Amino acid sequence: MVLDFTPELDAVLMVGGSGLRLRPLTENCPKPMLEIGGKPILEHTLENLIAAGFKRFCLAVHYKAEAFYNYFQDGRKWGVSIEYLQEEKRLGTAGALGLLGDKVTKSTLVMNGDLITDANFTEIMAHHRQCQAVATMCVVPYEIQLPYGIVEIDGDLLSKVCEKPVLQAYANAGIYVLSPSAVSRIPKGEHFDMPQLFNCLRDEEQKTVAYVIKGQWTDVGDLKELERVRRQHSRSMDEVVKPLYLKAEAPAREA
Repeated sequence: MVLDFTPELDAVLMVGGSGLRLRPLTENCPKPMLEIGGKPILEHTLENLIAAGFKRFCLAVHYKAEAFYNYFQDGRKWGVSIEYLQEEKRLGTAGALGLLGDKVTKSTLVMNGDLITDANFTEIMAHHRQCQAVATMCVVPYEIQLPYGIVEIDGDLLSKVCEKPVLQAYANAGIYVLSPSAVSRIPKGEHFDMPQLFNCLRDEEQKTVAYVIKGQWTDVGDLKELERVRRQHSRSMDEVVKPLYLKAEAPAREA
C-alpha cells in the first residue's frame, strides 16, 4: 500500500524486517523499536538525520507496523513529515522502493532502520552529487583474522605460508543514496535486494560509487550486539550517538 506522498522525499527508512535473530525480544516489538539509551534505535537515526537537515521521511513497514504508526505518527513531534509505505509481503532490502515508483523525484537516502551510526549524512549526500552517481553504497572497513596458517601452492610446490592472516574488505553498511533512475529499475511488487539493484546498474554501465564510513557503525543484528551497544550507550550516550560532525569543543571558561 502506497500512501499519497508529498513530493521530494529526503529519506526512506527500511524497517519491515522481523528480527528473527533477536527473538524473543522481537516477538512483540519490531527490531528498530528496541530501546537503546531509553529510546528506540530508529529514533536515534531519525534525530541524527533531522540534525543533518532531512525533513521528509518515509518508513517502509511490514512486521508489527502499528508500533511505528503509534510511536512516530506523522512526525510532528520531531518537526518533520513522516509517511508510511506498507509492504503486504516481504519484498527484500530494496523491493519496497519499487512501490514508490515516480514518487522519488530526487536523489534520496535509503537506510536500514536497525543501525547505530555517527555517519556524516550531509557528506554522504554531497559525495553522491559530486560523483554524479546513479547510486551510492556506503561501506565500512571489515577485518577478520583467520584461525589457521594459510598456504598458497602452485601445483605441488609450496609458494607461500602466512600464519593466521588478517583479511581486509569492505562491508555493505546498509545506507544508500539512490537517484530516481536507480529506483525506477526496481520491479514493482517483487522481491528485490540492494545487491541485485547495484549489479543491474553496473551491468548497464551506470555509475555506482562507494562512500567509506569512517566513524561508528553498528548493525544491531543479534542479542550479543544489542547488549554491547546498550552497555556502550549507558557509559556515554551523548558521545556515542551524537554525529561526529555535530560535536563541538566545549567553550573555554573565562578566567
